Formats: sequence, structure tokens, C-alpha cells
Amino acid sequence: MTSPDDSQLAVQNSALQNSVDSASNSLPTQIAPRRYVRVPPDGVTPQTRVVVLCGWASGKLQYLQKYDTLYRERGFVIFYILTDSGPVFNTSKTAKENVEFWDPIVEQITSLGIDCFGESPSTDIVLHAFSNGGVLQIWKLYLTLAQHEAKLGKFNISCMILDSAPSIISAKTGLNFTTALMTGSTKPGTLLYRLKSFLGLLVFAGVLFPATLVISILRSLGVDAASFFERNDEVLYSERFRTIPRLFLHSKGDRLVEYAAVEVHKKRSRECGARMVRDAVWEKGEHVKLQMVEPERYTRSVLSFFSEVESLGR
Repeated sequence: MTSPDDSQLAVQNSALQNSVDSASNSLPTQIAPRRYVRVPPDGVTPQTRVVVLCGWASGKLQYLQKYDTLYRERGFVIFYILTDSGPVFNTSKTAKENVEFWDPIVEQITSLGIDCFGESPSTDIVLHAFSNGGVLQIWKLYLTLAQHEAKLGKFNISCMILDSAPSIISAKTGLNFTTALMTGSTKPGTLLYRLKSFLGLLVFAGVLFPATLVISILRSLGVDAASFFERNDEVLYSERFRTIPRLFLHSKGDRLVEYAAVEVHKKRSRECGARMVRDAVWEKGEHVKLQMVEPERYTRSVLSFFSEVESLGR
């Protein structure tokens, strides 16, 4: 006999499955602002794997979807997170929009009956983050894990893939960030590019530098204030996350997150006890556009990493 709780779960699962089936070959289904899901057309079992694609700041769904092919072909449930440029600067540990941001995703995973919680989960979750904005979404997950894991058990995150991320904390990083925001897709070397770069310098001098000073003052007063670069460090090297295997995908041609910055994080990841640290380096390739340069190599690097992670066991 089915309990009321079981019946309710079955109804929720069926409703979500039906709504997503209709869109399984088109657009993902929105479950909350800036959060979407795509369920495999063949259905879901407790062993179905999950991936969360954490997008870069101001990235659009249509571009984030370009990275889902390898997961769709392998039957993953895929979640998509879009990162607005505004919330990137909201790094409060107590802000409701940060603490509860992952709630709809966790609720969908449990309503689908996917077994990725507890001491002996039968499947796992992959975190695939793009740029610093994507890593910041992992930090938000870090904020909500305590309340969910207390009820559901440990969240089985098998690995992290960090594409064009993360940066290191420096004045140069801040300048690169504002320059990239201002220049966008403008062709380097052109007069327009130089003008926009100069504007980026002014923005850095007039906004980011004073903001850094304000953060320092707030800290001296005992306020928990931090830049999003620091929040990213906080989650990647936290006791909860520091051992998770990670793959760094980055380019020597990235003008926003420099090659040397990612090298620093690779070294630190090893020193902090990550069970596995792997990388794939492109000689050329713009920020979060590595797959466009060599799509086959991108997929091959991710799948090879998955194989190595599986060999580690849990």
C-alpha cells in the first residue's frame, strides 16, 4: 500500500516528467528565475546522473546549452543556472537570494527520486562551472548544503569542472574584469577596443578600487564582507569542497581569467588535498569559448576526466 507521502511524491514526479517531456527536444523547462532543467526523454531512475551547468555572468541560456550535448547523449538530468551580472556583486552569506538559491534544484532532484544523498548514494552530481560567475553559484550551494544535508544526508558531488576559472585576487584581475565587461566582443586592436579599454580603466579606478577599500573598512569593523573572488576561494578550499576532484579547462589566450591565475589555483588545489587535479590547456581561445575552438578535444577532456574520477571510487 502506498503511503500519502509516496503518493504525493509520485504525483510530483509525474507532473515534472510530463512537463519536461514535452520540451525534452527543445528548450529546457524553467523551474525558477534563472534556473532550468532538462530531463532525459527516456525518463529518470534513482541512478540517473545529474549535472549542473553554472553559467558565466550575463550568459544566456542559448549559449549555455551549447555545452549540454555530451551530457544529453549520456542521459544526464541537466540543470542550467544563469548568472546575472548584478548578483555577482552580492556576496552576503545571509542574503535570502543566496542562501535559498539552490532550493528549487535540490527540490527537483528529490522529487524526481534521484538517489544522490546519504551515506550510500547510487548516483552523483557533477558541477560544471564557467568563469568566476559560475564558481560563485557553487559558493551559493555551499551556503545551502548544511540545511539540506541535515535532512537528506550528504550531497554526493563527484567532481567539478572549472572552465575559464577562477581568477586570483589582485589589482590586475580587477582591471581585466572591468576591461572585459566594457570591450565585450569588440575586436582587439581596433580604435573602438582601445576606447572601451580606457573606459574600463576609468570604471576600475572609479568603482572597483573604492569598493575594495570599503570592504577592507567593513572588515575592520567586524562585518563579514568579501569580494566574489574571495567567496570563490572560500568554497573551493573549504573543508566540505577541498577534496573534490577538479578539472581545469583554460587558455593562454584568455584576457579575463589569465593562464597564470588558473595555474595558481591548480597548485593550491593539490596542496589543499583535492583527490584529483587535472587540466587541459588551449594555446588559443577566448574566455568561455574553448569548446568553439576545439569541440572534440573539449568533450574528450571531460570524458577522460570522468573515467579517472570513476576509478577513484567514492
